[in-house]
Amino acid sequence: MAKRARRFRPTLAQWLTFGIACLALYFIILLAGKSYAFQIVLAEKRELQRQVLQVQERRNELQRLVEQTRSAGYLDQLAREELGWASAGEGSVLLQYEGTPAATPTPAAPSTPPPAAPPFWDLWRKRFLGP
Repeated sequence: MAKRARRFRPTLAQWLTFGIACLALYFIILLAGKSYAFQIVLAEKRELQRQVLQVQERRNELQRLVEQTRSAGYLDQLAREELGWASAGEGSVLLQYEGTPAATPTPAAPSTPPPAAPPFWDLWRKRFLGP
């Protein structure tokens, strides 16, 4: 008669050890996923804070520009520098030093027209028939 193989039957302690090991593995995987998601959120937060700082700097720069344009002398300064205008009662002064002639515009010399070229047919006649 053949001997029957003995069947493995885990004990209660083995079942509990296996269950606790599975539960621990589950929590480790869950914690790793949460940690990865947290790192992504932190990176997005840093990027948004950087963008907020850039926008605040741009806003401050624009506010300074608005305050500058509202000042009383800004338009006068802009007209003088960019457009070359002068205020009422002001005039332009042309300084002329001794020993240097005043700058006077000289008229352009009349240009003489270039000599007329011989007609095209005459060039062909000379080429084929000679001079």
